[in-house]
Amino acid sequence: MKNFLAGCLVLWFGIYGWSQGVFGITADNSPAFQELSSSTDCPQCWKRGDKPGPVAAKTAAGSKFKIICELDGKHGSDPDRLEHRREIALVGKAYEAAFESLPPHLQETALETVAVINHKNVVYTKSSVAGWSAEDDPEYVYPDRGYFPNGTIKVNYTEYFVRILELAEKMGRNDPKTAKAFQDSIGEIIAHELLHAWQYHRNPVRDLMSVPGGCPQGLCDEGLLEETRLKLEYESQAFETAKLFDPARRRILADALEKSLKTDPKSVMGPLLSEKILGGLKDTLRAMADLEDAGKSPMEAYKTLYYGQYIPARNVRALVAINQMLERENAHIWGDSSMESNPCANKKTIFAETAPYLASKKLPRLYPYVAAVKARYQQELERLEKNLRWKGIICE
Repeated sequence: MKNFLAGCLVLWFGIYGWSQGVFGITADNSPAFQELSSSTDCPQCWKRGDKPGPVAAKTAAGSKFKIICELDGKHGSDPDRLEHRREIALVGKAYEAAFESLPPHLQETALETVAVINHKNVVYTKSSVAGWSAEDDPEYVYPDRGYFPNGTIKVNYTEYFVRILELAEKMGRNDPKTAKAFQDSIGEIIAHELLHAWQYHRNPVRDLMSVPGGCPQGLCDEGLLEETRLKLEYESQAFETAKLFDPARRRILADALEKSLKTDPKSVMGPLLSEKILGGLKDTLRAMADLEDAGKSPMEAYKTLYYGQYIPARNVRALVAINQMLERENAHIWGDSSMESNPCANKKTIFAETAPYLASKKLPRLYPYVAAVKARYQQELERLEKNLRWKGIICE
């Protein structure tokens, strides 16, 4: 999401950042959620076991991934940072391991994009976030379709992610099962971010946060609203990359972390990897495994963070349409199923869809325009009540 703070709250391994249940892990079976999720399934893209495309031979023949370290390796005395050649080597090894599991379009993207080990965004590279691409990159310039360095589409990885790569190497050294689980989980992160780079290379989008004044008086621009919906669809597609990898990986890693934290926590702790962070990661892995076991997308865990950007704003426009219809001279209420012509039924649907998001105190802090949307929503509800009374319509 273009508000970069949002990226900091997305779950790592679950995916890509870690938070202590900020938004809760709950499924959303509402019509609005289904509307956003239904068009994103891509089984032909995410079928595990597919043979790699022809570009795999390029890597096997010795082509190098484009990996750079910000600050030109001048890390100073910062204890969170590894020596820059070591950082590059760890990321390169992770790319090599993930490459054969990627579908052809992501293999191509892996070879074309630059992977940047981020050190300049000090707050975010040290938080529990693994990475981001154009969808969250403050250095991405819309509507650029070019890959860095001539364009602005790149994949950023954090100091935290590098420390996880180091932990994977340590924990997997004498445990092939754990090593493979780490490899798949890290591959999932790489695939997720590469897909975002590919999406923006093909069709860049903005969102309601990225354009100042996009929601005057809480009524959001229709074009930006549609772009926000598409951006959420991109995110849903990126979460589907989880299907490329062994579904058992999450529980295997959770068990390995739990054992280490109980028997010898210092063996897994380190810079940016406190006992609290690793304990939260363990819990997140299990929660995500539970969702997947239930046949649900991991994205369902973050419905407030993601869909709270779109559904309230969309429903404000729906309320405005209903009110305008009721206020037309000699307007009539027909018996069809359109939004405007069934105000009572649609008022109930809109309220049920919107209320959980507007109850969140965090959404307006992450996305300031939501505060104006919330105020406009209340105004339109009150306006609707007056219009219904004026029309003599009583809603049960």
